[in-house]
Amino acid sequence: LRMIDSEEGRSLHGAFNGDAAHDIEMLYECIFSRPGEAAGSAFWLAAMDDGLTLGKVADFFVHSTEMVGHNVAALNWSFS
Repeated sequence: LRMIDSEEGRSLHGAFNGDAAHDIEMLYECIFSRPGEAAGSAFWLAAMDDGLTLGKVADFFVHSTEMVGHNVAALNWSFS
């Protein structure tokens, strides 16, 4: 979260403002480079309403299948 909320991150994407829907959307944009889909955003918003922190949401994003897929794809690059 500190990278996203750094001065450079805020200049590129804006700032977290404490509104869970807004902050979740920022995570989608910053981590996945895409907007959140309705069902996923609703899921995470409900989880935060039940007490999950934004930091934990970010942790789930970073360790998600989608993100791991990005990492695997990068490891399989061939430059020959």
